[in-house]
Amino acid sequence: MVFIGLEYERFRFGLSYDFNTGLIGRTNGVYELSVTYLTGCRSCNIDRRRKP
Repeated sequence: MVFIGLEYERFRFGLSYDFNTGLIGRTNGVYELSVTYLTGCRSCNIDRRRKP
């Protein structure tokens, strides 16, 4: 699997590619695009932000 990503304010964007290593299916691999919105935790004191 290959993954690249970008974080901008409260959004996290990612693009990954999975190589097909088996003989099931006729794909050469699969791309996946993800968009995540990071919310704050209202009821806990844990800092869930990514550390530099």
